Amino acid sequence: MKINSLSTIESLLFKRFANDKIKAVNGILPGMISSLQRATDRIAESKRNFEMITVVGGYDADSVIGCAILCSALEASNIAHRTVFSDRLSGYGITAPIVDAVEGGVVITVANGTNALEAAKKARDRGLTLIITDNQPLRGDELPPAFAIVNPELQEGCELKGISGASVAWLLASALRRGVDSQNDLDLLSIATLSSVADLSGANRVLARSGLGALNNSKRACVEALRYSLDVKSFSYGDLTERITPIINAAGRVATAKAAFDFLRSNTIEQALDRYIQLDAFARERKAVDDKRYEKALTEIDNSHSAIVLSGDWHEEISGSVASKLARRFRKPVVLISSASGVGKAQLDGHGGDLRAFLGECGEELVEYDGGKTASTLKVRSDQIKHFEENFSKAVSKYALDEPDGYLGELDLKLITPELKEFIERFEPFADNNPEPVFYAEDIQVRGSRFEEDEEAGRLEFIFPNGIEAEYCNPPKKDYKEHISFYYTLKFYEDDGEKKVLLNILKIKEF
Repeated sequence: MKINSLSTIESLLFKRFANDKIKAVNGILPGMISSLQRATDRIAESKRNFEMITVVGGYDADSVIGCAILCSALEASNIAHRTVFSDRLSGYGITAPIVDAVEGGVVITVANGTNALEAAKKARDRGLTLIITDNQPLRGDELPPAFAIVNPELQEGCELKGISGASVAWLLASALRRGVDSQNDLDLLSIATLSSVADLSGANRVLARSGLGALNNSKRACVEALRYSLDVKSFSYGDLTERITPIINAAGRVATAKAAFDFLRSNTIEQALDRYIQLDAFARERKAVDDKRYEKALTEIDNSHSAIVLSGDWHEEISGSVASKLARRFRKPVVLISSASGVGKAQLDGHGGDLRAFLGECGEELVEYDGGKTASTLKVRSDQIKHFEENFSKAVSKYALDEPDGYLGELDLKLITPELKEFIERFEPFADNNPEPVFYAEDIQVRGSRFEEDEEAGRLEFIFPNGIEAEYCNPPKKDYKEHISFYYTLKFYEDDGEKKVLLNILKIKEF
């Protein structure tokens, strides 16, 4: 399909959201989750009875942000509470040891608990009131015994399925405050949504877009500290996913998630800046570990198959980020698996098909998997990892796409100007169900090219007759002829104050 006007792009992108029923924040209501009112009533009762509430969080950005939002509402309602976070060595979310340490009262989980059957039974046996807020599907056959389970995934026909765990906590907080305070809550919620949700349509799209606006207008101490420390005047979606989320996540991976929670709850900018320094140190430490494992993986990779599968001493908390980096470099699916536990992470580069289709073709060697099109957590039988590698690679070859995910058509090169940036940004954020727009260029003459080595694997730069530049990162070692056809995305940037656009080549189709 040839694209000769901006209106054609607009029409194609708007079609992606044609079936969205939720189009504004005021369309996302606490009453949409049937069990939420029961939980709200019990929390109000705990205030009258002078009961202590224990909020239990996990160690990732989604849960930590959800805890910060919920605790702000509890504080505003003058409800006594304390917060406990799990650590990565003991398990995610509420566990039996955490329950043992609770002296009494009400326990509320945030972004965890649906599959914590043992811990829930222990809470029941100890006479604790357990309220679960979560966004995960039930993996077994038995629901945990709890006073209320606030989880849209368990409610048939709920329009809020797929929202983040923090969003569930935000709805509970909204009910406690008897209204939605977008300025004080959506700013943080945008970070949680972008950090944990793959499907950015419907409610998630609304929360992400409204939240980014709230974030850029926020005077919250931690947001001011991020603005200053990251030297950002206006946050972008990329800032949320690539710069802020790793800082919040690192605390729970390296030390304790409470450090990130305290940062989010800072009362003054000075306090937030001091706490940011600690979080930044955690992030640097985490990155050093990731970089070391990434370099080690490069020495072990067999790149001759349609997919890359590595097994070894891969810890789940490290394998996800390393797999993502490898997938971007080699432009193919990557799976890193712990040879001891069989637990692994699978990752695509964002334009290479659907992991769910690939994993669905695997046999009994794959015990379970959970995730979206581009990222998944899985478990493979430890003695059948090689068999899994063979079947997974066959599935990737079977479902290989001729056109990258997000492909719209052949764009008239005359439309490629720096002004196109604002038009494309109207449809952000891009994710699984709304992939970044991909275009095609047919039989383009190459005026010049050069290859530059960098810390990754190199970059091939093309210059075309009309002055448009393109780059092909980590290119295959081939001879490129004078005319090429390729798929690409658009990269907008500034050089010495001048607005420019670069074609980011995803795949060269012909030589």
